[in-house]
Order: sequence, then structure tokens, then C-alpha cells
Amino acid sequence: MIANARWYHRNIDIRNALNVPSLQQFIQKLAKIFYGKLPDINNPEITKIPVYDHNDKQNRTGSCSAPATIPQDPDGLPPTHPLPPTTAADHLTPRTEIIQHHQRAIARD
Repeated sequence: MIANARWYHRNIDIRNALNVPSLQQFIQKLAKIFYGKLPDINNPEITKIPVYDHNDKQNRTGSCSAPATIPQDPDGLPPTHPLPPTTAADHLTPRTEIIQHHQRAIARD
């Protein structure tokens, strides 16, 4: 076992005992070093990079958000198994169409 740790030791206790920073602490340290060196760099392209806005949620998605399209077989039925990534894009159906299809099927019953 690593560092002779028993199975019931928490990871944070092991990290603290070995004086190993957490992943967040490690990345924060790298970011501070990187941004501290930026003023010394004479590359004009770096000045074109926009300032990071941590409140901008444009590219963030919720972990529970459903995809805008659902892959489907060419015969019009939902897939019984996942399609390979190379062909899935060829057979995408908008989520609203699938919902409408199921609503029509329920109404017919």
C-alpha cells in the first residue's frame, strides 16, 4: 500500500501527512506563476487574449442538461445500442421531434 496507509484513512489526511497539495491548490499555484510571468513576455499576440471573466456562463452547461439532439437509427426509431461516433452525427433527430413522436404514439393508444 502507498505510504503504509490503512484503508480507512481519508485521502485528505494522507495528502496532509505527505505534504502533497490538492489538485485545486496545485492548479492555483500554476496559475499564479503563469499570470505573474505574463507582464514580462513581449509577445504581442498575448495582449490580444481577452481578460477572463469568471462570471461568464456562456460555455458552461449544467451536468443535468439534455443534449439538443438524440442519435437515431436511419429507420426512424430510437437506437437500441449506441451508434459509433463517426456515424452518429449523420442520424441526429432534434429532441422536440422525438418528444412529439412519443406524444403521438401515446395519443394513438
